[in-house]
Amino acid sequence: MKKIFIPAAFALAGLLILSGCKKEQAQEGETVQIYAVRTAPVTAGEIQDYIKLSGEIITKINVDAYADVSYGRIRQLQVDVGDYVRRNQVIAYVDPSTPGTVYNLSPVVAPISGYITHRNGQIGSTVTSATAIYRIGDLTQLRMLTSTPERYVSKIYGNQKAEITLEAFPGKIVTARVAEISPVLDTVSRTMDVWLEFTSSIEGFKPGMFGTVKLFTDYKDNIIKLPVDTVVTRFNENFVFVLSDEAVEIDNPDYISESETPGIPQKIMQPTVERRLVEQGIRIDGTVEITSGLTLDDIVVIEGQGQLDDGVLVRIINEDEAAEGKEEVVETEIVEEVAE
Repeated sequence: MKKIFIPAAFALAGLLILSGCKKEQAQEGETVQIYAVRTAPVTAGEIQDYIKLSGEIITKINVDAYADVSYGRIRQLQVDVGDYVRRNQVIAYVDPSTPGTVYNLSPVVAPISGYITHRNGQIGSTVTSATAIYRIGDLTQLRMLTSTPERYVSKIYGNQKAEITLEAFPGKIVTARVAEISPVLDTVSRTMDVWLEFTSSIEGFKPGMFGTVKLFTDYKDNIIKLPVDTVVTRFNENFVFVLSDEAVEIDNPDYISESETPGIPQKIMQPTVERRLVEQGIRIDGTVEITSGLTLDDIVVIEGQGQLDDGVLVRIINEDEAAEGKEEVVETEIVEEVAE
């Protein structure tokens, strides 16, 4: 009589070893060990590779307001940060007087219509014709500014698609595109500035908000992809385990005798797995593209593969779980009928 050992509760990571599985029938007296696994059919889908960056919302148009005097002191500030101003509106007064000479106050006017986004100086501050007293921005035109590390520069191009999320609006995703790319890199940070224009609603967004940018660099459709953990790496080889066409005849552990377990077969065919080398493509967000080694007809092991080897016997526990779920539904229906 052969001895059969199946791990209790079909544990997915049981430390089991199998010898001589690729046979039509297990040899008499041989110890057969079976691994519990979950499987899934290979499917085709899409995958997108991207660069993840940080960025800040800015106004597309920013203009500074300067005093129209070579030297003076700020005497009046008519507006503050957040105020809306119109073009040519007086927003400050500067006194150009010097010791022994008195001049009329010189007005500072807004060069464009927009909102005050920054104020430089306060009443009494000394300014020149090169001193920006206010910065005015058009809040109806917002952009996202991000900086790309030098190693990604070759992957950035105009109109490139992106998705943006903001800390202020968790869970909300807006779309954008690359509108402008800096022609030079910052020599200190070794990064390149990239400006993105929003292509979906940005209601509630404000300049200065911090966000995360997903800049899509590659897109593939109708490709085979798997959870990353499905792929096993040993000795610099990447492979997966697929259900084999070969099976092994073993004693049925549920069989006792013809009289005690009527209808239960004495022998059953136990499936085996095949070790299949694969080549990987894009790896992103826990998913990996499989460029060779698998077909859509394959069924792969997605859990319990860590201790498997080529040709070992397996028991597919997702089939057992599905059967148990059906039984529970039937029992519920019977109870409802009795209650009626």
